[in-house]
Amino acid sequence: MCSENSRGFFITGTDTGVGKSEVAAALCALFAEKGFEVHPRKPVESGCLIEHQGEALFPQDGHTLQIASQSKDSLAEITPFRFSQPISPERAARLSGEHVSLQQLVNCCQPPMQSENSIRVVEGAGGFYSPIAEQLLNADLASTLNLPVILVAEDRLGGINQVLLTRSAILEKGLQLKCIILNNRLNTTTFNIKELENWVQEPLITLPIIQHHKRPWQVMKESLEPLFFKNASD
Repeated sequence: MCSENSRGFFITGTDTGVGKSEVAAALCALFAEKGFEVHPRKPVESGCLIEHQGEALFPQDGHTLQIASQSKDSLAEITPFRFSQPISPERAARLSGEHVSLQQLVNCCQPPMQSENSIRVVEGAGGFYSPIAEQLLNADLASTLNLPVILVAEDRLGGINQVLLTRSAILEKGLQLKCIILNNRLNTTTFNIKELENWVQEPLITLPIIQHHKRPWQVMKESLEPLFFKNASD
């Protein structure tokens, strides 16, 4: 599929709240369904809740990735850095008096790859240029990991501008942009995919409108399959 160091994907967004976690979970579920050993990682998560049984902070997004991927990795491996404040991880860490370094994030995003069927799916926090740790952007982590990037955007009015700006930032970092995913969470009528086809060369994927589904990633993975598994021999 690719070299050991590059086997996987980095999931980023044009902004926070665009559906990165659901897309990351859908990708994990898809590869698990195809027989891959999936190692999900969301190294930093803020807005975590205190578990009922103890004082540990529970990473909901990290837990979703664990379930979707059918991973044997522990939550401590998937999401080692957790904060309770629902703010940027960089600010949450500062308020908590904790320092998170780039090397710590990189280390946790490099699980042992046991076979050619091992793959990692790393989800950032917020948008591509959002702070993820002190003096550190998601872009810095993505550049260091050097994984193909999947860009998730809200499919809404103004989305074209956000996609093109973020796409430019990703390419300027010398990263491969695997695809752009338009997520119509708000059930609005747009023609963004038709417009974007005139401006980008990367594959564009629109996700179905999903409402009242406990695990939307189970539906989303069907939209991702044609790009990642074009035929049975892939």
